[in-house]
Amino acid sequence: MSTSDRSYNEKRDFIRMKINSQLTIRQDGQDYTGTCKDLSGAGMSIESDQSFAVGSELEVSIAQQGETHLPFNATAEVSRVEAGENGLFSIGLSIKEIRD
Repeated sequence: MSTSDRSYNEKRDFIRMKINSQLTIRQDGQDYTGTCKDLSGAGMSIESDQSFAVGSELEVSIAQQGETHLPFNATAEVSRVEAGENGLFSIGLSIKEIRD
């Protein structure tokens, strides 16, 4: 299949993995919770009841789940925020650095 035959979502440089995992969001020493909906090599989509300003920097952490899924810790920048009808915010993050 050629690139022109694939849908827009499949043309991204990184494949998005649907993970629906709880995560911790830290900004300016304050912790918040949310759900990571999907993750790619360059970014992630999360849901939270807390909104963050576009351009702000967040520390995000997904805890280790079992023996096969290691924890994920990263510094990310907010690239978009959309308010949902369910009272949650859909937030797009650009990953700046993956930390140990």
